[in-house]
Amino acid sequence: VESFDDSTTVLNARSLSETDATLAAVRNRLLVIALAVTLTAVLVAWFVAGRLARPLQRLSAAAEHITATGDLATPLDTGAAGEVGQVASSFAEMLAAFERSRVQQQRLVVDAGHELRTPLTTVRGNIELLASGKLTDSDQKRALELIGSEIEELSNLTAELVELAGDQPVDAEMTAVDLFDVAHAAAARARSRSGREIIVGGTHTQLLGNAAGLDRAVSNLLGNALKFSTGGTPVVVSVGADAIDVSNTGERIPDEDLDRVFERFYRAPTSRSLPGSGLGLAIVAAVAEAHGGAPFACNRSDGVHVGFTLAPDAAAI
Repeated sequence: VESFDDSTTVLNARSLSETDATLAAVRNRLLVIALAVTLTAVLVAWFVAGRLARPLQRLSAAAEHITATGDLATPLDTGAAGEVGQVASSFAEMLAAFERSRVQQQRLVVDAGHELRTPLTTVRGNIELLASGKLTDSDQKRALELIGSEIEELSNLTAELVELAGDQPVDAEMTAVDLFDVAHAAAARARSRSGREIIVGGTHTQLLGNAAGLDRAVSNLLGNALKFSTGGTPVVVSVGADAIDVSNTGERIPDEDLDRVFERFYRAPTSRSLPGSGLGLAIVAAVAEAHGGAPFACNRSDGVHVGFTLAPDAAAI
């Protein structure tokens, strides 16, 4: 609008089509950019979600494979980053522990079958001889004695297998125990059964432990020492603040066997002709470990020393 001095007014008008076209172009560009940004965001989210979900999918597939086949050795992808990798690593460690447990169980069954075969064969053979009616009275008596001794061996082996079959070979209850009294009681029983001299030395030590398990461990150590010690020499039990040491002057343990005498069913070549199941010292090791300690065996100038330690914080309660 423009006014002049003569009172004339002039109106000027201009088409908005150019402005509308510009706005439409801007609008279309914004729509294209918005669509492109949205599509890009969707693609990026799909890609990232796929990357994150892929390790979970592999882990799920591996778990389904393990469930279907029982193959605990199935490899797992533990290289993923973040929480997924941590879960996969924990799962792999759990499977490895299960695999070790299964191997140990299979080994226990195989070894137990091997150990049971010998006494069962002896019992069966003597029963067949008795049933034949061809034995003299003295031979019948001898056969019955052999059957009795083999049945006792089977009973001991069964009891030891039952103890070792559980997670802990001893009752889990822990009470105040005097280690010196435990050693004295076990030595008294071994002394009455064998007629051998057993010397117990040390001091009274109160500790938190399982009395039945410790008693069994000391009894097994004494039985082992009596079996391998020479004739009239005494067996010496030394009671420390957190350890039991049983020594004898018998045949030295071969150096290559020192680290294996506590294995289940292991018997050194020099002891395979002697009675026993090879489980006695394995129970000693299990009892020591249940009390936070460890077994030990060594050859010294004064004889063979076999025993176990306990956790230092278990003593002096």
